[in-house]
Amino acid sequence: PDISGYAVYWNDEPTGEFEFVASTGRNQTCYIDGDVTNGVTYFYAVLAFDRAGQESPLKCRRRNI
Repeated sequence: PDISGYAVYWNDEPTGEFEFVASTGRNQTCYIDGDVTNGVTYFYAVLAFDRAGQESPLKCRRRNI
């Protein structure tokens, strides 16, 4: 695959616009968000991107509490 890395997005709602948080290299298998509040629910989306900066479609979202 032509994957260069991953883009991490978050929102405090499961739908709507997700905000870009960070990008990681293609070999990085985790991302730790250090800017969260205990007891608040956050929703994350992770998209793959290629060398041209094209992102994969958003297919699923992950909920973290």
